[in-house]
Amino acid sequence: MASLHDYFCAFLHMVDGFRICKPDSRKEIGMFTDDPLRDFERYDSDREDYLERLPECVCCGYAIQDDYYYEIQGEILCQSCMEETYQRSTDEYLWR
Repeated sequence: MASLHDYFCAFLHMVDGFRICKPDSRKEIGMFTDDPLRDFERYDSDREDYLERLPECVCCGYAIQDDYYYEIQGEILCQSCMEETYQRSTDEYLWR
C-alpha cells in the first residue's frame, strides 16, 4: 500500500517542473524543500488564500476560477450557472 509520501511525490512529478503556479499570473508559489508534507501544506494554504480572493457565484457558491464571470443586476454568476439558468433551446421555444 502506498503512503501519503509516495502519493505526494507522484503528484510532484506531474506538476509543471516541480513548480506549482497560480493560474492567474503563473507566479511561482514557492520552491520545494526536502519535506513534502510541509511543502504541500504551504501550497494548500497559498491555494486557499487565492481562492478566497476570487468572486463567488451566487447560484452554486463556488469560487469562479475562469477568466471571466457574468454579472446580472449585481449578482455574480459562473458560466455553468449562467447557461443552466438562462440558456434556452430555440427548438424548445418553437414547440411549446
